Amino acid sequence: MELKIFFALSITLSLQAYDLREIVNSLHTSEKAKEIKEKSYADIASAALNTAYESPEFGVGLTEVRLDDGSDKGLEYSMGVSQNIAQPFSHKSKKRAALAMTNSIKQEAKHTFHIFVLDTVSLYHDVCIAKELKEEAKVLYEDQVKMFGQVQSSYDLGEVSKKSLLLNKLELMKLEQKTSAYKRAYEIDLHSLQSQVDSLEIKEV
Repeated sequence: MELKIFFALSITLSLQAYDLREIVNSLHTSEKAKEIKEKSYADIASAALNTAYESPEFGVGLTEVRLDDGSDKGLEYSMGVSQNIAQPFSHKSKKRAALAMTNSIKQEAKHTFHIFVLDTVSLYHDVCIAKELKEEAKVLYEDQVKMFGQVQSSYDLGEVSKKSLLLNKLELMKLEQKTSAYKRAYEIDLHSLQSQVDSLEIKEV
């Protein structure tokens, strides 16, 4: 029975605790990665469209038809909008420009994703450091609690003064505040990491 319970507990922890390799691998399927890819696709499509067509051209024309009596009743005005397709002789240069633009957009997307990964790795290390500080502070606090218990017993027996008891109690309170601060810092860093990694539920590192 104990083995079954231990096995179940191990599975639960493994589903909630992740190492850096697992977290980095998950970034490739994250919402942020999808946003970066979709933006690059949109930019590539826009660049291809811009290099395939010229800007619209507007024109105004005036035709004058005078009657025999010299009146202006025969004036006619016209306005047109035209869209020029890229000229055949510039097709190759435009194709090269489109290819260069596409490669540039792809490289920018790779760079953006790389920065995203580096930020996540940095956050992971911050969480690990905060966790270590939190656990060390907890151990120190527990030791201090035991020590204060001994001082309390000595005070009850009249072996130490009230001043010594109060000083030990003050030190214990200070250490308790530090322990709480380290715990809050760890929780904040862990929340930041979780916000960065949306494809995993990170309970522990």
